[in-house]
Amino acid sequence: MTDPAPPGGDPAQAGSRNAPCWCGSGKRTKACHGAIAADGRQVAALAADRRERTGGRQLIVCHAVNLLGNVLRAAASDKILADVIGAEFAVALPWRCSDSVRAAAGMLLRDYPAPGRVPALRVSETALMTFPGVYGTNSDPVQEAVFMPAAALPSGDFGVAHIYAAVPHGMATAEYVRRKVAFHASLPVAPELMAAVDGFAARHDLGRTVGFHIRHTDNLQDPLKRNLQFNTPPETFAGKLEALVESGRRVLLCSDDPAILDQMARRVPAGALVRADALSVPALQPLYEMLLLSRTEYVVGSYASTFSYEACFFRGIDLECFERGAWRRHPIATLAAG
Repeated sequence: MTDPAPPGGDPAQAGSRNAPCWCGSGKRTKACHGAIAADGRQVAALAADRRERTGGRQLIVCHAVNLLGNVLRAAASDKILADVIGAEFAVALPWRCSDSVRAAAGMLLRDYPAPGRVPALRVSETALMTFPGVYGTNSDPVQEAVFMPAAALPSGDFGVAHIYAAVPHGMATAEYVRRKVAFHASLPVAPELMAAVDGFAARHDLGRTVGFHIRHTDNLQDPLKRNLQFNTPPETFAGKLEALVESGRRVLLCSDDPAILDQMARRVPAGALVRADALSVPALQPLYEMLLLSRTEYVVGSYASTFSYEACFFRGIDLECFERGAWRRHPIATLAAG
């Protein structure tokens, strides 16, 4: 797992001191996290100040890693855990990440900024949770790990970097799904981006359209996903797409690979497909497409992609994936409705 912050590094090194701070506060780096020196006494003072302001409440810090779907998945799990045990919650965004992750995560998670240089012990994910399925990959779109009982968790502040849908010990899956949908629904989206989503959804009647997301690029190079047959072959996606169109359904088609988009488009009549338009801010394109997928009736997605998963939790819609030789529907809408 990549460490999101260089040991002993200064937050000002995350970018220009005159650039917007990585935490999403809207301030310049030099006036926000860049002003905090990597001095142990200052870090201790920050921790003491936070404890005094919050009445000594524990702090759980989600150290965001990898891509947008991974960040949202981990943040939701850690926030639900914090709520259950009565702890504060914060997110430390990656120090080095793609422009799209920084733009999207900085927007969505700006209400949970980490307090300066996070004074939290970094705990291994394997020390905090158990894994009923396969550790190290996408083994279940809804729930693939369970946090240890509260008594077994660290008693002080702690942080963790992980990419799992982890459920608090003893919590039913339906309750976890309800809380996760509520978390996603609460995330602030810039008015301009939401207006673009609303407009596209209205023009193309996305509520009566099937979302279709194909994660294709780096997953094919992942030996674990390949050996466990977690990747869905393009021909399998093509067959599913053709079946949907033949049944009279319209499809919103999204992918991280333009070549796959063109390949799929050649398999069906042009009027059967909707493709997302390009935003004027390219860094927000992945989040835009995730939000568009969330407006569809349900999503046909990639079993090996958290992007497919998390799109469904913004509004609590079903996800259908090809898993171990067959298409399987995950009833997220039913679970969310309680």
